[in-house]
Amino acid sequence: MEVFLDALRKHLSLFIATFGYAGLSPKAPGTMGSLAALPFAWFLWQQSPLVAWGIFLFTFLIGTWAAQEVVTRSGKEDNQKIVIDEVLGIFLTTSVVPASFLSLRETLCRVLFFVFCFAAFRFFDILKPGPVGWADRKIKGGLGVIVDDLVAGLLAAIAAFIFSFFLATLWPIPILK
Repeated sequence: MEVFLDALRKHLSLFIATFGYAGLSPKAPGTMGSLAALPFAWFLWQQSPLVAWGIFLFTFLIGTWAAQEVVTRSGKEDNQKIVIDEVLGIFLTTSVVPASFLSLRETLCRVLFFVFCFAAFRFFDILKPGPVGWADRKIKGGLGVIVDDLVAGLLAAIAAFIFSFFLATLWPIPILK
């Protein structure tokens, strides 16, 4: 029974940490994980704030556990297959989606916003400026895997919030009426 439970923990943690195996992509697993997270983020922020942040917290807790399991089993502190951190970063970045973008007629505006969120998050996640780099260097284990991406997500969310005001002043784009 112990062997079965260990195998179950190993496979379940890998499934969660790689976000349904998106992190097993041979090319740019972090980017693949971020892209895979976008439709889930779209759905997430259409829920009530209590439900959405509850899902975020649950994902954080289960993701931290799964990341720690994969780090421990692989012996790699920053295993590139782990992309649940990118998922959480995308969730945090897109959390600032303006309520005015939630209607169906504003879908194009929301798509543009999500494209910006994706680009901003990947920018901060890859370059690791300031506090992102500090978190990446100082916090270890499963929590460390997650935290630097949350910091990148927070910085990207700030940029996205500013971008939303810019986008709102241009919308509706006359040529798209």
